[in-house]
Amino acid sequence: MTTCGACGKAIKSAEQITCCRKTCSHSYHYVCANMTSDLLKKQGSWTCPLCTSQRPKGDNSNTPIKPSEQSLVDDSERSNVTIRKQGTSTGLCEQPNTGNDEEELRPHVKNIIHQELSSIVRDLFNKEFKSFRDQLTGLENSIKFINSQYEDIKKLLSANSKEIKSIKDGNKMLREDLLSLKARVKQLEDDNMRQQQWTRLQNIELVGIPESSDEETPNIVVKVANYVGVSVDSSDIEFAHRIQPRRGGTTAHPRTIVARLRQRSTKDAIVAAARKKRSVTAGDVGLGGEQNVNKNNKIYINEHLCKENKQLFKQCKLKCKEANYAFVWTKNCRIYNVSRG
Repeated sequence: MTTCGACGKAIKSAEQITCCRKTCSHSYHYVCANMTSDLLKKQGSWTCPLCTSQRPKGDNSNTPIKPSEQSLVDDSERSNVTIRKQGTSTGLCEQPNTGNDEEELRPHVKNIIHQELSSIVRDLFNKEFKSFRDQLTGLENSIKFINSQYEDIKKLLSANSKEIKSIKDGNKMLREDLLSLKARVKQLEDDNMRQQQWTRLQNIELVGIPESSDEETPNIVVKVANYVGVSVDSSDIEFAHRIQPRRGGTTAHPRTIVARLRQRSTKDAIVAAARKKRSVTAGDVGLGGEQNVNKNNKIYINEHLCKENKQLFKQCKLKCKEANYAFVWTKNCRIYNVSRG
């Protein structure tokens, strides 16, 4: 049951008036609060004396609870009656001092607690905020450092990209120069090969001629040419010699003789006549070498090809043999072949 905040006695619902402030829950008797139900209806709301006393006032005084009008009437009726005082009375309803002290201290305690909590929260917030601000400053410095490093890396990459592009351009130019030089070298090699082959157009090779210490190579060429049916004398020959240094001792493979004729037509006639003879030996020509031991050596009369054409002619003979070609030969230092079909 609710008790009165002034007299501390129980309050019936019909006699109860409650403070309108949400933070206050005190209730009083109408009589103790110097209030009537009609007056409350006119005012619309009512604030208890404790809440009213906490409001700022001009003279900083608290408004005491005044006796109700009914009590004043009763007092006037009893004005002729002598009433002895028993202790100190503050009104029709006595208010215990202990209750008033607690009510007066409560807002002060709340205020102190609120201030202390506010100070604690503020100090804690400032401490945490300072820590957060320090971390944020460190993070900002780290970001600045990373950004500086990033800019340095960008500059380095840009410089490297330019250098790489320059190297690529230089490499491209070198490749182009290399291709040009290769083509030039190939052209020079071809020109040199043609030139060498041109100087050999009047030459013939005699392969398989036995060697002797007192031989005269021009006379050997004359003998071979006469044997195959071409009339030649020493005046038709510019030079004739073996093309490799003399080997020590006897050998089964005598060195080749190269002869240059004064007329290209004479050379062509000797080569063509030798092909018709097909098989010519050293003994047929009367050339057996020292002690006539190599008289059965076969003699081959060929055009004098340069090194490149000689290798090409050799490869052509192998390929034509694999492909079943009938003949492979040279004419005017050019290579020809005929299939069997």
